[in-house]
Amino acid sequence: MTPEMQAAVEWVRNLYEQTGITYKAFAELCGTSTSAARSWIKGLQCPTAESLRKVGEAYGIQPPPHILLGAQKYQAEVLAKSVQGTKDVYAAKRQRKLSPVYHWEHDGKAREFCKEKHCEWVDRNGICTWGHCMKGSGKT
Repeated sequence: MTPEMQAAVEWVRNLYEQTGITYKAFAELCGTSTSAARSWIKGLQCPTAESLRKVGEAYGIQPPPHILLGAQKYQAEVLAKSVQGTKDVYAAKRQRKLSPVYHWEHDGKAREFCKEKHCEWVDRNGICTWGHCMKGSGKT
């Protein structure tokens, strides 16, 4: 946890502990979800600058400027990592070549298939010449 994130979490945690209310009541007071409030207080997530302003408004105080700047800096770092990760994934997908085993291309030839075992017919009169089928040749 970065020092900026730690400062924001500690500020929210101190306000929560001073009131002695439940997570749900704290979340309703601050205008956020219960899970978001719980994750801030436990230090699992850093609240955004906007969320810090909402918490401050709920208690009638302004968040300290260094905490707001720290939260903004942390959110900018998270966004930059997310965007860079997306760019890396996209570049890797563009470089990937399709394997000939999995990629089928139509060669333009008209084909008919055996209705019994779905083998490919190769002669004009509809006789399957594959050894495992031999449909219509009298050898089955």
